[in-house]
Parts: sequence; structure tokens; C-alpha cells
Amino acid sequence: MNLHNNKNITSSMMLEDITGTKHLPAFDVFKLSIHFLVEHLLKMLEKQENIVHNDEVQWVLTVPAIWTDKAKKFMRSCAEAAGIPTNNLIVALEPEAASIFCQYLQTEKKDCSEPGFTVTAEGTEYMVVDLGGGTADITVHQKASNCHLKEKHRAMGNDCGGTLIDKRFLKLLEKIVGDTIMKSLKEESPLAYLDLVREFETVKRTLDNEKPKVTMSIPFVALEKLCHKVHKTDLQSLIDTSSYSKEIQLTNDKIRMNLEFFNKLFMPSINDVISLIKEIFRNKTLKDVTHLLLVGGFSDCQLMQKAVRQEFPEKRIIIPGEASLSVLKGAVLFGHRPNYITSRIMRRSYGVKTNLPWNEKKYDRKHYVVMEEEERCDNIFSLIVGKDESVEAGMIVKKSFLHLTNIRIRWTLWCMFLKRRHQNMSMMIGALGYDKSQKTSIKATLKTCFHTSTRHTATKNSVLNDGGYKEIPNDSEREFVAFGFDAEDQWTECLYDGEQEDYYYFERFKMNLHNNKNITGSMMLEDITGTKRLTAFHVFKSSIQYLVNHLLNLLKTRGNIVQHEEVQWVLTVPAIWTDRAKTFMRSCAEAAGIPKQNLILALEPEAASIFCQYLPTEKLKFSETGFAMTTEGTKYMVVDLGGGTSDMTVHEKAANGQLKEKHRAMGNDCGGTSIDKKFVSLFEEIVGKTTMNSLKKESPLAYLDLVREFESVKRTVVETSKKKVTMTIPFVALDKMCQKVREKDLQYLLETSSYSKDIKLVHDKIRINVEFFKELFKPSIDGVTSLVKEIFRNKSLKDVTHLLLVGGFSECQLIQDAVRQEFPQKRVIIPEEAGLSVLKGAVLFGHKPNYIQSRVVPCSYGVKTNVPWHEQKYDRKHYKVMEGEERCDNIFSMIVAKDECVEAGMIVKKSFFTPYKHQDKMDIMVYVSEETTPEYVDDDRCTWLCTPTITFSDTCEERRWVDVEFVLGNTEIDLKAHDRNSGKAISAKFNLI
Repeated sequence: MNLHNNKNITSSMMLEDITGTKHLPAFDVFKLSIHFLVEHLLKMLEKQENIVHNDEVQWVLTVPAIWTDKAKKFMRSCAEAAGIPTNNLIVALEPEAASIFCQYLQTEKKDCSEPGFTVTAEGTEYMVVDLGGGTADITVHQKASNCHLKEKHRAMGNDCGGTLIDKRFLKLLEKIVGDTIMKSLKEESPLAYLDLVREFETVKRTLDNEKPKVTMSIPFVALEKLCHKVHKTDLQSLIDTSSYSKEIQLTNDKIRMNLEFFNKLFMPSINDVISLIKEIFRNKTLKDVTHLLLVGGFSDCQLMQKAVRQEFPEKRIIIPGEASLSVLKGAVLFGHRPNYITSRIMRRSYGVKTNLPWNEKKYDRKHYVVMEEEERCDNIFSLIVGKDESVEAGMIVKKSFLHLTNIRIRWTLWCMFLKRRHQNMSMMIGALGYDKSQKTSIKATLKTCFHTSTRHTATKNSVLNDGGYKEIPNDSEREFVAFGFDAEDQWTECLYDGEQEDYYYFERFKMNLHNNKNITGSMMLEDITGTKRLTAFHVFKSSIQYLVNHLLNLLKTRGNIVQHEEVQWVLTVPAIWTDRAKTFMRSCAEAAGIPKQNLILALEPEAASIFCQYLPTEKLKFSETGFAMTTEGTKYMVVDLGGGTSDMTVHEKAANGQLKEKHRAMGNDCGGTSIDKKFVSLFEEIVGKTTMNSLKKESPLAYLDLVREFESVKRTVVETSKKKVTMTIPFVALDKMCQKVREKDLQYLLETSSYSKDIKLVHDKIRINVEFFKELFKPSIDGVTSLVKEIFRNKSLKDVTHLLLVGGFSECQLIQDAVRQEFPQKRVIIPEEAGLSVLKGAVLFGHKPNYIQSRVVPCSYGVKTNVPWHEQKYDRKHYKVMEGEERCDNIFSMIVAKDECVEAGMIVKKSFFTPYKHQDKMDIMVYVSEETTPEYVDDDRCTWLCTPTITFSDTCEERRWVDVEFVLGNTEIDLKAHDRNSGKAISAKFNLI
């Protein structure tokens, strides 16, 4: 913000730090910041074993369009001083970058003859409203015929961004506790002050206008001490005696504000944005503007979205998913195609100072000068281009100047002045400098995907956890209420209001399907309290139904009306799950309203592997620049580390771009949540199990905060971390519980525990020695590396060269470092946002379900049958007489053997003879075995899978032959049946639950 509306920008200007007591040159601050970003990217690529040099990258620096030329030039100078070569640097205007990105949004529904959506149509005029933290930056674009963009109105804006709301909130606190306390908090406890600002930033972005209260954490301990120090009273008393006592309530280490009161903090900024849009629309040439495109972090605010829709109901409002990233993504596109904008509107008039022959009637006498014995008018503004003029990118304006040797004329453009001669001069208008020489660039493949576990969090909750598996159905009517992070928030409100007995709250219930051999449609799930139960089918079905409706509603808010049957839905499941668990998920999805023919099941490590085919992991050689995908014949292991499970398999890149599975999926339950359990156990050792149980029961919100915070911290700890790991704890609730149950405070219990040397309490935080903290990870890390080693014992995998780490737990640097140390000869690849690899790959799999060419069977499949009796061959206990014939029953008739590689969609035919005459149906009992060559279906390692029923349309006087085709090698097993005599298809139902 120091560069916004600043007319005194110089290389020597100073910046004041957060304490207000120290200063540094602004140039150094910006230069070092850019240098950090450059080094961060290069190091991140190096970790993925892509060695890229600074001069191989085309760098793009984004700036607000409303900034002055001097501010933009200042940023370029800082970037070049940071080490970016001049020829490798492009400056992009932020609303332009966002506009470019949004050209790839599927916003326009195609006509009836063609399914799906397309981008904005040619000739469409739309306003780009870029709402950042500090400023609002607004312009108008038109889609040109050549897929380029034309600016139709100059960029306008002001400082009504989101940070002004932060300032109003801090002013509110000043009115309650006094400016002395807020100043002292900032100076004496800067960490607490920073926590306060971060928490408010999170809350303002996730504000839900459906709830009557807004809840946020505060640095209670630090504030409480300052209140006693300055005012000789506590924080509660200051709130109670303030004019806001009816609007704000203190509950332990949180404040709860009435929604309408909280919303007032937003209204000045919202009103300023609305006024600015209206001002632009007063331009009559913009009457054809049909769309408003909201981008930038502040545009994620629901209040802002609602206000814009209400004020401009005739306009179509488009808000991209993750609107705050629109500028960043568009900048990448602009870097590849800098000529995207064909024309711009000048924000001001540009001219040069010159002098002209004197004209007494035309010029002001104060500009009269005599130059080389000639009367002239000095200080003339010779126009280069006028304000609001539309100019083509790269347009050249020529000016001629008469140079007088006695007068030294200073001008910033390149020129040569020669005595008594004319020199033509050129100025580039409306184009950003770009060197068209070949550069190595890191390309991004654009794909459309939707996911619902999105939460904007600038603080401790910035983590995508198993929040995607939580719900609160109403106890009496079992009505679904919320899902994911919304479920967490609403459960929190229930706890505050004492309504938890009226609701169910389920978390991480997906793990109930892992290694469960007793999955049925009627099995029950226990909620978090341990006192209430619902059927698992209802919980899963409701969750999937929420996701479906959430997506359709999200598209609807963007103006895209889509029906269930117009979408190809992809449901991801762990590859190590049983067939019954996968079928259970399909059944839940179909019960949730997804048409059977529109649903595909994707195996999670396969989806991640598909996504990673689009990662530029292989640097091209010699004449080619950039990176390519993995090459044909490459074998690599996919290690999918989720919250609950690890799921591993091995793939090979085939000649046709497809993938072959080279080892069956294997896994265990050593995911990230196992570390959470160890952390909770640690606290139980310090304060006592009874205390933790009481905290969970009596202050469940505090317990939830504790687990959430650890979930966030565990992903950010690194091998080369500082000596301490710091995390916030629900100190007030925990300290009260310690005194209630143990009659000692938390500080005493910690100091007298065996962990006193490793854990220290500082206000509402604990600081843990990093080496001790890392020990919590060791069992899970060892479980992962042991499983990888077990797979590598297969000699056929000796040429596996890559390890691909995906899933949320793989983002933990400790696990990354451990894998690299254990397998130094392998190339370890970790995609950016590895936790989203499965989701993105599932979208690709939905477009191309035949991506996996072959799979390795995880277990032997067979059917129960009987064969003619042979005394020396079979066990006597299986002897049976059927229709007067001696038979051996319970024979495991192999369909496909464990570890056999089968092509996707491979058909295995089996023929069955009905055991009796006049049958109207026949059951085929399907079994699975962990053995490679099982003999009987009642062996110890053999279990019943399902009993498909084949129904005949008519009965037969004789026993009949039925030909059954088992379809294998896909993500789900299936079968088809035919009557051999008639050749007609027979109804066959394959139901595993």
C-alpha cells in the first residue's frame, strides 16, 4: 500500500516496520521480498529434482492497474535488483491477468445439440472488479474476434480493499480496551497481536450470513494480563462496561459477536466498491456491459457478493472458484502470451515539455522566454496521447523536437539532440516490454475441476483435512444440516448454545470402511459423543448428496444451470478397499441421486498418478526448452498418504500414453491421523486421561481447537526447523479443567511431568523441542517406509526409478525427508498441493476412464461349484450326492488369480449347469482368497464376497447351461449372463451389500 497513490516514490524512501520504531529503505524491502519468492520457487523445483536456473524462467510480476507509472517502474527495478534478468521479466496488470484467466472459465452453456459449457462469447463486454487486500481495481474489457481482449474503460480504483475492515476491527477493540492496551499488545506481545489480526482475516473471509453469531479466537492470556496491568481489571469487565456489551460476549478465549453488528464493519468498504462500479457505469458507452467478474481475495466475502448482486440485478455476476488466485493463474497465461490485450485505455494524458514560438494572444505571459534571440513560450505540454484515448498495444507516436544548444532539456525517453536539427522520437504506448527470444518456461495444463473442501484460512486452520467427512443431522428428523468445515463451524455453534444433544456430529467416518469385513447396508456409526448412532448408509449418502447439491448450487450462483444427468460424476475410493466397501460407496452415491450410468469410481492412487502425467518432471534436452511428462517405459511407485491410510501401487508408462499397474495396491492405516492420536495421548500423560475426557465432554469446542491446531502444525514442521515448534492451545478451558479435575493448574502439571524439559508453556501457547516433536511422527513414518520396502522386495520392480508422493500427509516435510533418506537411489516427486492430486486426477479420469490399461488383481476371485467325485483327489468332508450323482462340493473354481495382471475390461467366461430342474433362478456364490491357488471355498483364508442372482424368464423341464462373463480389470467387478440354448441375455444382479 506504500506505493498506492504515492507521488513521492524514490529509491531512497523509507518504510516503518510493525513496531513503529524501526525503518528500512522500501527498495530493500521489496527487493528482498521478490528475491525470496524467486529462490523459493527454484528451491521447490529443485526438491522435485527439476533443476531450473533463474535465466531459464520467464518471470511475471503483477501490479495493480491503478498504480502510477512510477510505482510500476519501482517494482520492476526492485525485481531486477533481486536478480531477475531484465529480458526475463514481464509486468502484468492484476485485473488484466484475472480477466485472461477467466477466459478459460466454462461460463456459457452450449446449445441443445452440444453438451457442456464454453467460455465467454465474442463481443461480450464485462467489468473486471479486482478486490484485493488493499485496493479495488476495476476496468472493463471486451472479448475480441481473435480471442484477444480490448480494454473499454480505463482502470479505476481506490483503497477500499479488505485491509480497511481489519483496521475497523482493531479500532473497535481500541474502544473496548483502550488504545494503550492495543499499542502495548503490539509492542510487548507482537505474536499475540499477529494472531489476533490473522484470526480476524480468516473469520471475515469465511463469514456465514446464515448464523446469528460470529465466533473468533483472541489472544486471551496476553490481553488479560495487559488489562490487569493498565486498567487493574479483567477483559470481561471491560467488555461488560463498554457500549458493545450487548453485541459482544466473551467465552473462554473467544469472542462472539452478533452478525448484524459484525457486518457493519464491512459496509463502508462494500459501499465504496458499489459507488465505484456505479461511477464507471455512468459512462453511456458501457451500456452493453453484461457481466461483472469479481476476483481477488475480498471478492470471496459473501457480503460483498450479495451486495453486488442486489445493486446490479440485471448484470450476470461471475465469481471464479478460488477467486483470490485468479490474478496469479492469469499471470502465468499472460507470461506465455503477452499480446493477449490488444488495446488499452489511457488513465492519464502523456506529454513532453517543449517550447513554441511566442504568440501574445495565445499564451500566458509567465511562460515567455527568449531562447537564442527568439521569443518563445516555454513549459508547453506537447500531447503524446490523451486521457481516455484507446490505443493499440505497441502503437507508436512520433514527435519531432527543435533542439536549442543553449538550453539543456531533460527528458526521460531515449533521444539524441543535435544543434539546429530535427530528431524523430518514438514512444511505445499500451504495451508491456517483452523479449520474444526463446525462454524455458514452466507450463501449466488447464483443466476444470471442482472441489468442496475449500476454506480460506490465513491462520492455524489453513489445512485441508478430513473435514470433508463430517456432518450434523438433526436428531429428531435426521435432517442433514452441514458438511465439511461448515459442519465443524455449526457444531461449534451447537456447543456454544448448548444444543449438542439435539445433533449428531460425525468425523473421519470414512475409516469405518477400511479393513471392515462386515460392511452391510444396516451397519451403524457412532457420533463423536459416543452416545448416538445412525446407519452408515445414511451418513455416507447424505454427505455425497451434499457434495452434489453444493456443486450444482455453486454453478448456479455463477449463472450455469446444470442438472444431475448432465454431469459425469467421479467418486474416489482407496485402492486397498475391498470390493464390498467400493460397492457400498457406489450404492450410497446412487441413493444420493447420482444416476448409475453417470457415476464412475476412481481409485485414489490411480487418480493421483494420472494427474502427475501432466507434471513437467522431465527436462527436455538440447534443442528443446521446458519440461515434458514422464517418458514411455518409466516405472514409478505411487505413495498416496491420506489422513487415515497409506495406499501404494506401482505403474508403468505405456507406449500409448496409458498406464499399466505393475504391483497390486497395498496399504495400511499409518496415515496422518495416527499422529494426531499420539499427540492426544501425550496430553493425556501430562494432564491425565480423566482431564482430557472431561475436556472432550464438557468443553468439546476447546478439544476440537486443540486437535485442529495440531493438524495444522504437523504439516508445517520441517526437518531443518528452528529448535522449537510453537502451537496455540485452548489454555483457558484446559487450565480450568486441570484445576477442576486435578486441583492443579496446567503450568504445574506440565512442569512436574516427565516432559518438562521438552515442552514449555508461554501464555496460550506451548513450545515443543523440535526433536521431541518429530518423535510423534516416527511410528507413522516407519510404517510408510516399511511398506515401501516390502513392495520393493519384489524383484520384478528393481527398475522402478521414481517415487511419487501424493495425499495430504505427503505435504509433511518430515515424511518427504524420511523417504528421500531411505531411498536415495530413487527420484522422489512431490506435486505442488499434493493433497489435491487425487481430486485433480479424478477429473482427468472422468474424461478418460480407459487411462489405466491393466491392473494387478489384489486377491484370487472364484465361484463355489461342485465337480464329479474323485476319492483320491478330494477331502471326504466335501462329499455330496446331488440328483443321484456323487459330487465334491465347495470347490473354489478360479476366475482370476491373485497378482495376475489383467487388461481393463477383460472378460472371463464361466459356464454353470443348474443343479436342479424347473429352476426359475440360480445363485452363484463368489468368493475371494488371499491364496494364489485356493482349493475350497471354506479354507481359512477364503471369504464369501457376494451371491449374484441369475433370474430366468421361464422354467425348464431339464437342467440348463448358463454362460456367465465376469468383467475384470476395471475399478469395479461386474458380470453378464446368457442362456446357452436361446443365446438371450439373462438378468444378473451383482450386489455386494
